[in-house]
Amino acid sequence: TYGVELSTIARNIGDRHATVKRIYLGYRVLRLAEERRLFDRRNRYKERFFFSHLYTAMQRSGFQRFLHLDTDNLDEPVPDDRNSELSLVMLWLYGDRRRDVAPAVRTQNPYLNRLDDVLQHDGARRRMVQASDVEEPDLVDAVDRARELTRSEYDHLTAAMDEAWESLQNALKKVSTGYAGEEEPLSQARDIATMANDLLDRIEAGHHEAERERSGASAG
Repeated sequence: TYGVELSTIARNIGDRHATVKRIYLGYRVLRLAEERRLFDRRNRYKERFFFSHLYTAMQRSGFQRFLHLDTDNLDEPVPDDRNSELSLVMLWLYGDRRRDVAPAVRTQNPYLNRLDDVLQHDGARRRMVQASDVEEPDLVDAVDRARELTRSEYDHLTAAMDEAWESLQNALKKVSTGYAGEEEPLSQARDIATMANDLLDRIEAGHHEAERERSGASAG
């Protein structure tokens, strides 16, 4: 508008981290969404408009890939054929009070990174898009469900073990005040002990097998 290059502005204010360009890129994406009538900030779910969510998201690889974002084309960083994707991004970031849809990003940390994780994974991204295409989606829950597809079997195993550990710790704290000799808790405790021993046997067997494979590889 004023005929001054962004690089000149950045240099004059001592910007060594491309902050000016990042903020302007976010602004251009916002203006495109509004000009294409994909988003109206007056319809955002929250009272405040958190612009930083948008310009920070535009630096994340998942968002960039989803939008086919061209960070060097500051006039039109999002191509016309990604309008539906841009509309979804604005919904995920800001929600829609007309439909009573809260945003997927409650706060920038950790929700923005969680959504970016989803967008980097093909299956999770498809699930997120599908979950958003309903009348009143729960976007936070949709992200959580989609993220399950990004986790490895190891992640699922360790998460389940962590949850079991926490539950058992809580149960132990309640024994002295909550148990009075009833049969059902005793039976449950025995079942838990049996499952814990079975889990330990399987983990140890897997560990020994991995050790043998590593030893064989070293010998070879």
